[in-house]
Amino acid sequence: MIKIREVTYTQETRETVLRDIAEVKRVWLQSYKTTYSEPFSQSNLDSRTLGKYIGNLKQSFTQENLGNDQYLFVAELETGKMVGYAYCGRNIYPDIEFDSVLYELYLLKEYQGHKIGSELFNRSKSRLFEQGYQTMFLWCVEEIPSCKFYDKKLGERVKIKPRNGNDPPEIGFVWRLK
Repeated sequence: MIKIREVTYTQETRETVLRDIAEVKRVWLQSYKTTYSEPFSQSNLDSRTLGKYIGNLKQSFTQENLGNDQYLFVAELETGKMVGYAYCGRNIYPDIEFDSVLYELYLLKEYQGHKIGSELFNRSKSRLFEQGYQTMFLWCVEEIPSCKFYDKKLGERVKIKPRNGNDPPEIGFVWRLK
């Protein structure tokens, strides 16, 4: 049984949030390396480390942001093991005209195809709508299975962003929230 939980930041939950950040990035690293093993070089994958990204997340998941204009949902087994997460919120990209963004949705490979990603996606969309956002945007690397997942979620392809060298382009998807 999988449980989806929203991570909220208060003084009482500060330690839990810091542990959650480490788990989120563990899930990110494992998922990243399996998701992007086809379109990216091994050296690109090997350059990804936990320490570098945990610091960035700690800055994002502060008392001022988390639950205010940034939202984190985690998927956990009954044992408490985190198997996926979604991170969404107010758009901080100046070149994107949509008001909210699904920044990350990652799921461990062995838990894909069991509707957990759909639940994380839907919880993100619902939360953003509840907060008054009208649109939700995300970038997805074109040559990975996730693009098909987002196509099935009826996302409108609105942008293409070339990447460095031989890396495949990213596709920008948008959903109208209602």
